[in-house]
Amino acid sequence: MALSTNCQTYGILWIWEGREMDKADMKRIGNRLRACRKQADLTQEELGEMVGFSKNHISGIERGLNVPTVHFLLAIHKHLHVTPDQLLLGTKSPATDDLTQRIMRLSDRGQKIINQIIDILLKVSSTK
Repeated sequence: MALSTNCQTYGILWIWEGREMDKADMKRIGNRLRACRKQADLTQEELGEMVGFSKNHISGIERGLNVPTVHFLLAIHKHLHVTPDQLLLGTKSPATDDLTQRIMRLSDRGQKIINQIIDILLKVSSTK
């Protein structure tokens, strides 16, 4: 399984059920994000301010144009209380919820280190 060269553009390219995530997957994720945002009665701009991303970035994810990074998923979890697997898969697993909760208890510096470790592991796995 190799990661695409688009990693620099997207920040991270998700491997999805043994394959790279495609546009249909990205659209489903965007639709879930939009539904969560609307349920919280927030505009794209308001959500962007809460999570530290631009309105355009939020819009791009909702339209299936941008891939959400780990940092983005954690910020969404913190503010909308939606776990990454809920946003990515539409389901919530106890194992992922536990891992997310543990990462969220880390300082901002600790979360950045976890993101860097994940990026390194993804790069290493792409060379195998």
